[in-house]
Amino acid sequence: MKIAVIGHKRVPSREGGVEVVVTETAKRLSRYHQLVIYNRKTIGDDSSIVEYCGAIIKDIFTFPHSGLNAAVYSLLATVRAIWDGADLIHFHAEGPAVMCLIPHLFKIPTVVTIHGCDWKRSKWGRLSSTYIKMGERIGAKYADEVIVLSEPAREYFKNTYGRDTAVVKNGVSFPEDIDCKAKSHDGGYIIFAARLVPEKGLHLLIDAFKRLKTSKRLLIAGRINPNDRYVKEVMTLAEHDERIVFLDFVEQSELWELYLGCDIYVLPSQVEGMSLSLMEALGCGARCLVSDLPENIAVAPDYVYTFRSGDKEDLLNSMAALIENKRENSQEQIDFMRRNYSWDKCAEETLKVLNRAGEKAV
Repeated sequence: MKIAVIGHKRVPSREGGVEVVVTETAKRLSRYHQLVIYNRKTIGDDSSIVEYCGAIIKDIFTFPHSGLNAAVYSLLATVRAIWDGADLIHFHAEGPAVMCLIPHLFKIPTVVTIHGCDWKRSKWGRLSSTYIKMGERIGAKYADEVIVLSEPAREYFKNTYGRDTAVVKNGVSFPEDIDCKAKSHDGGYIIFAARLVPEKGLHLLIDAFKRLKTSKRLLIAGRINPNDRYVKEVMTLAEHDERIVFLDFVEQSELWELYLGCDIYVLPSQVEGMSLSLMEALGCGARCLVSDLPENIAVAPDYVYTFRSGDKEDLLNSMAALIENKRENSQEQIDFMRRNYSWDKCAEETLKVLNRAGEKAV
């Protein structure tokens, strides 16, 4: 079966959760089906590959730095996939799911993976948010199969649209050469590792941390775009506090070391699907303090500490309490994560859904 994959930026990549999922599952799904992955590309971008782990890569040109970027890409990629003779189209994320209507008209099966309620993100204006919400509704109505990442997301689609969905959890590639239990910790820092966008709540964390009475540092791992308005905002907010350190983009091997050595990992997100960085930190046994979104708690209910989402005072008090009550990394927590989250399992469950949708074309 020839499966078109649409909705990410580029593969291989770790730019965001969608890109990591597509990259990791492509390695495994290409053993069973012919994947054709449509990468997003803008004029002036010289990088290009034609194959990745058995999958064919095709570039779709779109506008740089424009609100139309993703929509134009999704439309062109969908038309190209149909022209290329796709037997099934796998859309990732709610915005691209708008295009489900086109293959539906051509009786081409579709699968949509919902990585989170993207329309809630504060970076979107009213028009963009409406368009993305429309993609959610269209995907729920017209996709042959819908994949969500967690039980709270499954309940949302059932209650909102009466739509049954398949829960396929993300995986984690745990480092085999690092002994999480034996690792020594300096305990000298709190780590935030996520994209520097408003919905991840970094501004809340910085504000709370500045009032935290501690000599510990706050390390912020995330790609810095100096022209981005939100990046400028949080860097200005952090001024005059030498304990706050922006690390910029951090390679995966270094991230493992940061998770292993931290005193606390903090994720104050206000909108979430299934955070890969949270899963990685939990997999290293780190103490993880997260906003009390159902999607955050669902990752490992017995092993996360929570604070009220959006409440800076509760975040401040929770960090202070965890600093006061130090513990070493939990091997039980590490074992739980390794038993329950793997990319092999994620790909296996995704394959079942793709095969189920593909049978409708026969």
